[in-house]
Amino acid sequence: MNLLQDALQYAKLGYSIVPVTPGEKAPPLVDWQAYQDAPANPTQIREWWNKTPRANIAIVTGRISGLTVIDLDGDKGRDSFRTSLDNQLPLTRIHRTPRGAHMLFQYCEDLKQTTAILPGVDVRNDGGYIIAPPSIVKGKPYELLREREIAAITTLPPSLNGQKPASNGSATEIGDAPKWVSSALSGVSIEHRNDTAARLIGYFHAKGLPSDIIQATMELFAERCDPPMDIAELHRTIESVTRYQVLAQEQRILTPPLLTRDGDAYIYTWADQQITLHLEGVYRQKDGLHGTLNIDTALPGVPSHIHGPVNWGLFSTSGRNSLVSYLKKRIETTDWPSLLEEAARLTSGMEAEGEPVLTLSEVPHVPATLDLIDPLVKESETTILFGDGGTGKSTIALAVMLALHTGDPVGPLFPNQQRRGLYIDWEAEASTHRSRLEALSNGMGLIDHMPDISYLRCHMGLHDHVRQIKAALSRTGATFLVIDSAGPACAGEPEKAEAAIRFFNALRSLKVTSLVTAHVTKEESKGKPFGSVFFHNLARSTFEVIQQNDNPDGEINLGIYQRKANNSRLAKPIGLNFVYADELIHVMRADLTEFEDLAARLPVAAQLAGILRHGQKSLQDIYQVLPGINQQTIRQTLHRRAEFIDQGRGFYGILARDERN
Repeated sequence: MNLLQDALQYAKLGYSIVPVTPGEKAPPLVDWQAYQDAPANPTQIREWWNKTPRANIAIVTGRISGLTVIDLDGDKGRDSFRTSLDNQLPLTRIHRTPRGAHMLFQYCEDLKQTTAILPGVDVRNDGGYIIAPPSIVKGKPYELLREREIAAITTLPPSLNGQKPASNGSATEIGDAPKWVSSALSGVSIEHRNDTAARLIGYFHAKGLPSDIIQATMELFAERCDPPMDIAELHRTIESVTRYQVLAQEQRILTPPLLTRDGDAYIYTWADQQITLHLEGVYRQKDGLHGTLNIDTALPGVPSHIHGPVNWGLFSTSGRNSLVSYLKKRIETTDWPSLLEEAARLTSGMEAEGEPVLTLSEVPHVPATLDLIDPLVKESETTILFGDGGTGKSTIALAVMLALHTGDPVGPLFPNQQRRGLYIDWEAEASTHRSRLEALSNGMGLIDHMPDISYLRCHMGLHDHVRQIKAALSRTGATFLVIDSAGPACAGEPEKAEAAIRFFNALRSLKVTSLVTAHVTKEESKGKPFGSVFFHNLARSTFEVIQQNDNPDGEINLGIYQRKANNSRLAKPIGLNFVYADELIHVMRADLTEFEDLAARLPVAAQLAGILRHGQKSLQDIYQVLPGINQQTIRQTLHRRAEFIDQGRGFYGILARDERN
């Protein structure tokens, strides 16, 4: 422990620092009053701690340091916080003290330096100081307990402003208690006696009833039970529940969860209670924030995964009550309402803050995206492959995965890298994809050597399967995903903007390259995946798959047309030819100009090239072959593109590829 370095760091943050007698809270080793007006410089601080290396660190509070501190001392301070200050002060940085806690706030001129403003609560402001971590007093350390930005008190709680908190009498009256309390106090049978006693004691503690009233009331309850409850047993129950209630409240105030982020996921860990909440895919609806909740524990004798995945409305009272009721059955001793409330409050605050502002010049340069299979798959991006049902989207996706897995081309699909993949399916069954994979492998010549591509069948929305998918990615080493298909992966709600955004948030949290299949919009001319416009907007690129109308027996000819490219020009269309024969699928390149309905979707120049590749044609012949294209557009394209040759007398030809510049 280097107290000098800590003192210098505090000074660097703008705090006025003075040394205090080692192992004590007082007295200061210097005339600290002088440092209320001007802070000590680093040279002076070094001189102090070089002289007394074990001196405790004191921060002068008030305007000079920009700090106002609420000091909670012992059980009285914690009780006062619970009854008068909880939920009235913003979340802020907290230091643990040997007897309680220091809650640090931005300087508040309206709060004066006050001793015992509430029982066990002092205010440290102008004219005061606090001992700061990692100082030690009487052998016990001061520690940073909650790492957060120091908050401002925008509204002064009435209890800190000389006003007594309002009361409706519920803290001391039993007459307005819920019906179950009145019924239980009449006594219960032996099989419900202990549970009911614990529940009643917990209820009375939560209402703030004095301990002597609780004991007297519970002794009356014990007498009315059938048979009566042993008084010694009752007192043990009161002691146990009271200890738990105090501990739970203390933990709520003084031991906030450790927060870690994994992509878009919030992970809250209460190490003392051995509970971890995973909240993923957070999104906003009219009734507030929602997310996918999973709960784990490290408690012995309890399954590690307690609950989830489940969609959780963070501020739904009925949803929280239902969740607490279920969780109480799994682990009764955990303060579930407090844990869920804290997770909801922290998440709401961070979602409101949003992402931090960055300086673009300081953002690390990212190299150009690598084409894994040009142009269909780009590293770390999401591509959507959409088309009518039965057009071969799943077979294309499986062929892409096969090419990436083996590193060998599958027809015109040339991989530039090898990647292990995970095929995630909502539509078919594993046996269907197994048959397709075997046929594609046979078509590549991999007879009896089918690659070990991983497959996962899902039933809920993608956001509900994030944990399961992450585990599968880790277990298999896969870095490429196929999602088949977008509609059911959105839990059957692709038309809703919230569902599409939730889908992409979940996909982004997986941090992998992905190819997503989707169905086509009802209006064919739109050239977009079916569902919310966000599918088109949030994907890096989209490709439409169109099948030739009249395919020969045993063949399928497909055109793949890029409809969106975020980081480049639209790629040239891809032609695929699937030949099916005896448990074998051959994949070959198809010349789209050979198929009238597929050629009609090509750019004008590509259509002209396809016509002229078979010999020169007159302008009139070209007009007849391309009746759907404006004649002026045809003439302009023939004159502007270097590959087209005007042969004279109204005839045109095309240069061979090796003749072009």
